[in-house]
Amino acid sequence: MRILSYHAGAAGGIHVRGHDPMHGHVFGDDLDNLDPVSAARFHLDFLVVGGGLWMEPMDNEEETEFVDISFREWPKSATRSVKFRQTLHGIAVYGSSVAIEMDSGNNLIAVNGVIAPSIDVDPRPRLSGEMAFRIAHGMPEAQELTDEERRTAGMLQLYYYRNGNDPESNKRPPDAAESERNGWMLVYRVGNVVPMEDSMLDAGLLIPVAYDCLVDANFGEVVLEIPCSPDESYDRWSFVGPGDADAVPAGVSSGGADAGATWEDDPENGEEILGMLPEENAISVTCDFGYLNILNHGDLLPGERVYPPYGPDFDEAHRNLTAVANYLMNILGHRGIDGHGKPIVSSMYCVYGADGPEWRNSAWLLHRMQAVFGQIVVDGRMRSFAVARDIVAHEVFHGVTQHMARLDYLGQSGALNESYSDIFAVIILNAGRADIAGWDWELGRGLGSPVRSMKEPGKYRYTVQDVPHPQPDHMDAYVDLPGRRFSDWGGVHVNSGIHNKAAYNILTAMDHRGRYLFEPNLVAEIFYKALVDGIYQQATFSESRLRVENVAITSLLSDPRAEAKLAAIARAFDDVGIPRPGAAR
Repeated sequence: MRILSYHAGAAGGIHVRGHDPMHGHVFGDDLDNLDPVSAARFHLDFLVVGGGLWMEPMDNEEETEFVDISFREWPKSATRSVKFRQTLHGIAVYGSSVAIEMDSGNNLIAVNGVIAPSIDVDPRPRLSGEMAFRIAHGMPEAQELTDEERRTAGMLQLYYYRNGNDPESNKRPPDAAESERNGWMLVYRVGNVVPMEDSMLDAGLLIPVAYDCLVDANFGEVVLEIPCSPDESYDRWSFVGPGDADAVPAGVSSGGADAGATWEDDPENGEEILGMLPEENAISVTCDFGYLNILNHGDLLPGERVYPPYGPDFDEAHRNLTAVANYLMNILGHRGIDGHGKPIVSSMYCVYGADGPEWRNSAWLLHRMQAVFGQIVVDGRMRSFAVARDIVAHEVFHGVTQHMARLDYLGQSGALNESYSDIFAVIILNAGRADIAGWDWELGRGLGSPVRSMKEPGKYRYTVQDVPHPQPDHMDAYVDLPGRRFSDWGGVHVNSGIHNKAAYNILTAMDHRGRYLFEPNLVAEIFYKALVDGIYQQATFSESRLRVENVAITSLLSDPRAEAKLAAIARAFDDVGIPRPGAAR
């Protein structure tokens, strides 16, 4: 895949065929008279398809099309962006994304994205969608499909997918084309594949597991299983004390001073910033699942909606959910879970595969598009994890990521998924606290002991197959784990600490006078815009850095301390060993 990352305001600007390197103007064309999507397509065709940003035009130019999938106005920077997806022969390229950012006059500001310059794979699948559906679900050919299953199978979408991340899954049959053996292939994406119930429980999984499966459209192999249930699994976290022998469980109430603390215990809880949405807006919906087991009763989700007066825990939980929704809308301009007003739905008092009412977990269910929260006993009383604002914000932001970037929950992209949720959880938790020096950087403190620290990632560790892994805070300590269900999906919880530490470095960066450089809401806006306009399904830490830096250039154009702030962002990533893509480390 080819990474595209150009900004008119960056050092050197865009020196290509008629573009002003400082302002992005295209000479001789009246862009003002074009609608934004048409103007963006003009820039895209000239700079990307035609080779303006490359030494030569891309291959398959005649068969390649870029389909516009979203348009967004950014009022604070007075810019607009149009996002495209690459297709070839009418088939989408998995993970492709190009965002064209322009000013109010449709002049080019930035290009961010990733595309495939060359794909040489026959677009005609040997297997039918029905056969791919059967393979993904483990159904024999003799088994009759229901009408609904047959409709689903008939609507499966084909993708071009580059299979080069896992050597074990890149073994192609001898008769496969060279491009298929070593890279690109044609796949079906089969959604919401649920494994056998007993295999899930035998594996000790504490979450409702479902996958999106990529099935080779020619040879019938399951190329990739992408989990669709980001979760916390609090029992797998532990605090690293003075020595390994002193490690104690995290995420479980110790009965100490912090146990059971919620947003109401904080006199500076930021309600003036977070506010309360009118109930009739129905942006935040809190439901009671009544301790039903999701494993057996998942079709009953989200449960019974609760209304005022809410009663114990429900009031705190609903305030938390509403505060998160309000922050997304008021600070980021993101309304509801999808940015367009779809309600944010949360279910409390959920159980999954447990013998009793305790379920020490919380999760975002992608195919249900909702959050689910378990509960633990605190001082003899059952408390829902939804009374902790940072936990609520973390899970909800998984839903934002699902809609805006759909980061695969595997390996480094999965760790990035986790990190973006942590970053916004901490910012929302501390909203209204003007003094950053007094911020709480630990996640999960609201209901027991914390499980992660953005300030000191190595303070906590996550157990994978009985092996505890402290969260690293530098790429030199990155933990390589297989992208499998038993290995934290490739270390998504373990390695997220590296990107978290970079965000912490930005939030706490100071100038030469010892003053904090950044307003937290500005940092939130930069990371959010990077997610929306630049992050794609298989993005890495380095690509996140690239997007954050590019977005910051636009956000800081009129800031007198822009140079110092941009240098601080670069230093924040350098200090944790996250380079720009292609740079030596």
